[in-house]
Amino acid sequence: MSNIKPNFSELARQYDLDRRTIKKYYDGYKGKPKHHTKSSKLDEYYDIIKTKLALRGVNVRAVYEFIVEEINPDIGTYSNFNKYIKSKGLKPKKTEKGHPRYETDMGVQAQVDWKENITLHNRYGEPFTFHVFDYKLGYSRYPVFTYKLYKTRQDVFDCLIASFKATGGVPKEILFDNMSSVVDRDGNKANISNEMRSFAKDMGFKIKLCKQAMHSPRVKLRL
Repeated sequence: MSNIKPNFSELARQYDLDRRTIKKYYDGYKGKPKHHTKSSKLDEYYDIIKTKLALRGVNVRAVYEFIVEEINPDIGTYSNFNKYIKSKGLKPKKTEKGHPRYETDMGVQAQVDWKENITLHNRYGEPFTFHVFDYKLGYSRYPVFTYKLYKTRQDVFDCLIASFKATGGVPKEILFDNMSSVVDRDGNKANISNEMRSFAKDMGFKIKLCKQAMHSPRVKLRL
């Protein structure tokens, strides 16, 4: 009230402090802020980072590499980028755990079909057309592909034997599409061929047709 300044030197001796420190606080200094708000050169990419991390399956490394390759290669190290992500409270969107997909129990079923009329060209432009026998286990979805020039009944037998060897066994049943090499046609009627039934019996599996074939009026099973 009398505008008389304190004796800073005396206070310094009394409290074992530097007189300049005491004067600084007397003049209104309140100390350093507890939280620094120092800007970062990554601030200009904040919205992009936040948007990318909101995508399912995207991680911090992927966002970092995206910015380096597509926007600015000079954004610093990945370690500093990761620290920036954490300082802003950003996190990748959690990916829901998947569930294994299977249609039948292990060792019960396999499914077969032809991938037909595949044409490739060599370096001289000459076309080569072939077929691929697709054998797939119903439980694990493990596939076996066999190259064939033709789709005869013997080709089907050969492909099945090769698939059994590749997978280490014979399933209890095999699901067939309405293959012409598997069925014999008599007008509008179709029956599993005797050769196919004999082959299935020898190998120890049952023949099944896909639902589309089984519900077709042209198909009649005779197993």
